[in-house]
Amino acid sequence: IDNLYFGYTQFSLWDLSSESKPFYDTNYRPSVFYYLPDTGVKAGILSRLAFAGGLEHESNGRSGTESRSINTVFIKPTFYLGDLNSWHATVTPKLYYYLSKSDNRDIADYRGYADLRLAWGKPDSWELAATLRKGTKGSHYSADTQVSYPLAQLLPGTAGYLVLSYFTGYGESLLDYNRKRASQVRIGYSISR
Repeated sequence: IDNLYFGYTQFSLWDLSSESKPFYDTNYRPSVFYYLPDTGVKAGILSRLAFAGGLEHESNGRSGTESRSINTVFIKPTFYLGDLNSWHATVTPKLYYYLSKSDNRDIADYRGYADLRLAWGKPDSWELAATLRKGTKGSHYSADTQVSYPLAQLLPGTAGYLVLSYFTGYGESLLDYNRKRASQVRIGYSISR
């Protein structure tokens, strides 16, 4: 039970180009998972191997025709390459299986069954990361590239990260997972990276 965690991610898209500046969509993602920060596996440039696995619910909190929800089970190893206190790389595949997807039965066509996150950075400095995803049909793909910087380096005593991101593809939000939206550049804040 020491390694059992509850997580919560909330992702909101704020449409600043519209007249009233509404939130276009918000996705809520609570999860329960087992997390082992260091499995003890080391070899060559592999300095650490972490492991997470669990259950995740994702929904947009809407009703009627705009209701979207999925439940997945996932495993997510993270391979740390290099000196963890300096510049290093991480490779994080996340494999998942849909337990239920009643509001969006074809979501795997657009999101597939795996994400791959590649990152290069330093704990107290910049990080460049990309999350890649490929749907099971056609050219349904997505790429989310992010550059982040610790807010505490700019404002001592604060936490979190400033984030600049570029997204292209399908499946970013549940509301329009099956439509390719125009590529987006965004500025945001993240508690973790």
